[in-house]
Amino acid sequence: MGFPWWQALTAPLGVPAVFDADDAPALAASALRGGAQWVVCTQSGPTLETLIALAEICNGHVLTSRPCTLTLGRPPYNAYRIGQLSQYLAREN
Repeated sequence: MGFPWWQALTAPLGVPAVFDADDAPALAASALRGGAQWVVCTQSGPTLETLIALAEICNGHVLTSRPCTLTLGRPPYNAYRIGQLSQYLAREN
């Protein structure tokens, strides 16, 4: 459904949202241009290099693999789970 749908779904949650574009760099680029801060794109080669350059311009980040599954549960969010996600995202900076 694309990034606009994902953004509408995750914006009210107040947690970092990671958009998974799988191996579709055009979808990842569209999400970055749309304001995504975190995008997963498993594509490699020159396409990935271009996507990373676009991410820098758009103040976003490209993850080349998916984060380990994290269960945040329902609010109030478990501080340990939020810490796990924050640590994972910090590794890519």
